[in-house]
Amino acid sequence: MERALIFGGLSPQGFPLSEVLMEKGLQVISLSTALNEDEKQSEEEREFFLGRNSLFRVVKAVPAEPFDYLFLADTIRTSPADKIRLKERWNRMFFPYKLAGAKSFVFLSSLEICGGEEGRLSETMSTHPRTAIGKAADEMEACFARELSRAGDIKAVIFRTDLENFADRRKGRRIAELMSELAFADFPGLEVIHFIDGPEGDTTLNRKIKAILRGKVSWL
Repeated sequence: MERALIFGGLSPQGFPLSEVLMEKGLQVISLSTALNEDEKQSEEEREFFLGRNSLFRVVKAVPAEPFDYLFLADTIRTSPADKIRLKERWNRMFFPYKLAGAKSFVFLSSLEICGGEEGRLSETMSTHPRTAIGKAADEMEACFARELSRAGDIKAVIFRTDLENFADRRKGRRIAELMSELAFADFPGLEVIHFIDGPEGDTTLNRKIKAILRGKVSWL
């Protein structure tokens, strides 16, 4: 049975991903990213539902046993203090290179890193964040790229989308499905991929992810 480690598997972004991966038959291990009492309580409430599933468990540190996929679902904080604490947990996860042997990494980021002009977004354009979230995303993407360079030859995705869509269960599930399929997809090296949840039938959107997934997601 394949195993997935999710950094923030009980966060608002990680919760639907945990559900989707278990539905696909993977064992899911969630590394907590709660930084305050409100976040801890929210994680506990979500764990109440997922914890009943034998495929799911929560850990406070990266387990010794190997896993196949790493998903970084909760990566952005705008408060300087929270950002430092999240990075500390991040560093403990990556050091001392416990992630060797994983098949792929998927890092969830924000389209705000591009400056908020969704109609002209391109995976090849340079980043120009203007908002606090965009600047935090830029900083954490850089951290991810540094750690990735130390992990050796591994497939990885920086997946940028509108994080506010996770407030809608249907949209959050759609994003989670795409993240899971990107982890399983066949492509070399590091890819930066955008997903805009726009009108169905708009052929100008999401061309890169459509090309990579090759029809594996019917609604895309």
